[in-house]
Amino acid sequence: MESLVSGFKYFLSLVWYADILFTQYPDLKQAYSLTHNLRVILTQTKNNSLAHAKVG
Repeated sequence: MESLVSGFKYFLSLVWYADILFTQYPDLKQAYSLTHNLRVILTQTKNNSLAHAKVG
């Protein structure tokens, strides 16, 4: 249980740092969002041609 609490505290610190970083650099937030969305499309689509069609 202690490792769960420790992991949760670590997660909260990452969220806190990301909030500061993305507030200072909004373009970085947009780049992260685009990269994340691309990663989701490519991992959820089994057919590479279909994945590329969704992206482009």
